[in-house]
Amino acid sequence: MKNIKSIAIGAALVSAVGGVGCGGDDNNGPLGDVDALIVLQRPKRNDMGDIFQYTSYKSGAKLVKLSPPTADGTLETLFPTPGQGAEFAAADVSGYDISFDAKTIVLSAKLADNQRYGLFLLTLGSGNVEQIPTDPGRDYVTPIFLPGDRIMFTTNSVVEAGAKQHMDEYERGTTLQLGRINLDGTAEELGPRNLSHRTFPTLASDGRVMFTNWDHLGGMNAGHLLFVNQDMQELREGFGKEGT
Repeated sequence: MKNIKSIAIGAALVSAVGGVGCGGDDNNGPLGDVDALIVLQRPKRNDMGDIFQYTSYKSGAKLVKLSPPTADGTLETLFPTPGQGAEFAAADVSGYDISFDAKTIVLSAKLADNQRYGLFLLTLGSGNVEQIPTDPGRDYVTPIFLPGDRIMFTTNSVVEAGAKQHMDEYERGTTLQLGRINLDGTAEELGPRNLSHRTFPTLASDGRVMFTNWDHLGGMNAGHLLFVNQDMQELREGFGKEGT
């Protein structure tokens, strides 16, 4: 039997009261009020590149739930499962996020080597998976939930028909920009383009979105943390630009 070595690259906390997070007033440790951990596992790979490259496909990824979040907890595969359909059997998952009510997961998945990474919604109660309609010729990765039934993501799509997205500094990959879309696939919007990658968005406690911006101009070549509003306006420096 072929042995697939996998690496757990992300985890989210699901609390017993239906929220997402950790902490509380009990004395059972940092996970005392957490019902389960959801972990993304991807097969081990040895691709050349850097953390900004996002097109490395290898089948065998899965989302698993560890409940309770202890060494002797029970593992349950959430995606893909046989009941979700054969089309997901060879999927790779590049990123995911849990909804504010902990009932839905948005994930970026590539179902076959000749496809692109798209956005999917996994309903935890039923296990049902639905694809969010996006451009099948472009990649949509690193999704996060926004208030108002929206998803923010990064993509190599562009606004201008037929225009090419920038290549990164080393011509290794097509760069990413921020975008957002409704859960039903309507009202897709793309943010301003950077000369290189904008990636790994996360929702901050003040409602803004923090992300990594790869800057290279003259002697500068670094990834910096920036803040932007949910409408992708009012860009502000977060950490790393000054003095680099």
